[in-house]
Amino acid sequence: MDREWLLEMYRQHRGKVWGVGLGLLFGLGVALMGLARTVFIALCIALGYSIGRRIDKGEDPAEWWERFFGRRG
Repeated sequence: MDREWLLEMYRQHRGKVWGVGLGLLFGLGVALMGLARTVFIALCIALGYSIGRRIDKGEDPAEWWERFFGRRG
């Protein structure tokens, strides 16, 4: 296959490619580890992504933590 053709197909169908890839990973995770462990890992990944995205935007993690969990003391 031509590399340019593959890149063009990826550009046109990026969401489908990512959806199939994530579905495959989730299915393998369930088959190998069970549903509960796979969902736990997926939640940890989503939380890590969310925190990383906020840091990339320049938000202060301590401020976000206070807003989410409230002030202690």
